[in-house]
Amino acid sequence: MSRKYTVILIIVIAAIVLALGIFLLFFTSPAIQNTTGPSSNSPFGSYNGSSSTTPITSADGNNSTASSSSDVQYINNPTSQLLKISTVPIAGAEVFDRKINATTSVSIVRYIERATGHTDEYNHSTGALSASSNTTIPSIYQAWWSSNTVLAQFIGQSKDLVKTFTGNLPASTSPATQLIGGFLSDNISTLAISPKGNRVFTIQKGDSALGYISNLDGSKKTSVLNFPFNEWVAQWPNENTITLTTKPSSGALGFMYFLTTGGAMTKALGNITGLTTLTNPSLSYTIYSSSQNGSISAGIYNFSKNTYQQFTSNPTLPEKCVWSKLNKTTAYCAVPTTIPSGNYPDDWYQGSVSFVDNIYKIDMSIPTVQLLYQLPTDQSIDAINLFLDAKEENLYFTNKSDYYLWGLTIKGL
Repeated sequence: MSRKYTVILIIVIAAIVLALGIFLLFFTSPAIQNTTGPSSNSPFGSYNGSSSTTPITSADGNNSTASSSSDVQYINNPTSQLLKISTVPIAGAEVFDRKINATTSVSIVRYIERATGHTDEYNHSTGALSASSNTTIPSIYQAWWSSNTVLAQFIGQSKDLVKTFTGNLPASTSPATQLIGGFLSDNISTLAISPKGNRVFTIQKGDSALGYISNLDGSKKTSVLNFPFNEWVAQWPNENTITLTTKPSSGALGFMYFLTTGGAMTKALGNITGLTTLTNPSLSYTIYSSSQNGSISAGIYNFSKNTYQQFTSNPTLPEKCVWSKLNKTTAYCAVPTTIPSGNYPDDWYQGSVSFVDNIYKIDMSIPTVQLLYQLPTDQSIDAINLFLDAKEENLYFTNKSDYYLWGLTIKGL
């Protein structure tokens, strides 16, 4: 073989070896494993205010369970304490009891698919998942359920137009049927449904806040708010009272107001940077968080005593909590195991930061906090939109990381 061909052969072999090395280095490296386990620390510390208030103490439950996907199949498995219910990302969900006969009822979880607007139902007793509506509403980004009525928001053909569809399912949804309804006013920026589920409070985009209460279909519309500022987050914890909290940012002072259904507005909290809130049905407590030194400061404010009890370890956001309807002093929260430095709540809202949570129970009557359940870290659950069934035996939430719906049996914990 001539020297020329020998050199060419060596170059070809070297190129093959180099290409193989690049392939092995960049395309066959093992996945990075998460080696950090969930924190078992209480998210509450002693009260940092009035000495007349009893400090919150930790009462970690003995039944807390650390789980791993290596030995538990979560998807639609009714035998698992932690259950992954939906098979697709969702925009909103609810739970209700469906009567089978005069003495028997079953718990049904209903949700609406984020991509298609189709609705599905999960039977908690049998583990069966079935379609209840095949009406297509593309690209829903948020939805609220009230019994057989859903209010779904999506962006219209004009990208600056927000559409709100209100639709009803018939009493029987087997086989899958159609959502029947219409549209509320365009460009609703704030929406909250009453505790009884028969009325809706809305604010439309604009220079000022014009707030209305109406039936779910938009009928019997009554004006209850005319305010020059129009950046609000609304919640309806009490049948006669709506809470309005300024939309939060780490660089802006926040305020919270009580708005009665008759239109009276009073200040509840104010001058708190990055304020977010969640008030209980009796209007006696609110969980609130603020932006502080690149992290989150959070706690519970007692309106009757005008006192504040701070979470001094691993605080959480009110958006990751739900108040009990059976006990006015009890709340359930998803608490991040760690909170990286950032601008809160902005970074979390924008998806720049995600959390890995555990589930805690708060009892303000003692006061104590109990670690109920250590969520599996390999599932990366960042829980939002928490809600409870009527007996408060099961807790449901959406994973903000992928918008799948989960359920956790908390009875006995």
